[in-house]
Amino acid sequence: MPPLPSRRIHARYPCKLKIRVFIPRGKAGFDGEMLNVGMGGAFLRIGGSVDGASLQLDVESGRERLSLKARVVRNAGKDAKEPKFNFYGIQFSFTPETENHIRLLVDRVRSGASPGLSMPVRDYWNL
Repeated sequence: MPPLPSRRIHARYPCKLKIRVFIPRGKAGFDGEMLNVGMGGAFLRIGGSVDGASLQLDVESGRERLSLKARVVRNAGKDAKEPKFNFYGIQFSFTPETENHIRLLVDRVRSGASPGLSMPVRDYWNL
């Protein structure tokens, strides 16, 4: 039986970025890392549980900290090596401001840019 086609619309790019996740009305945040990212969402490894939650994601990107809103769309289970960490797939919430932040983040990851990059790569957005 052939594999099922991917439902993903946007390409994902591997990365390892430090993140901090906040749940609305939550008092504490969770540290973690972003393992891949695309225009539609990302795959996260978080030191806490955020099932079914809307969340705010602060991402360290170069010398900046980008703040993005997202929602959990997939609970991918616990990290077998470190059970206090959980894997999640998230979908970004788009506004004109957050779209620019997401685009900048994806550009930096895709190009393997140095932290000081100020000019995003533009050649692949209209493929």
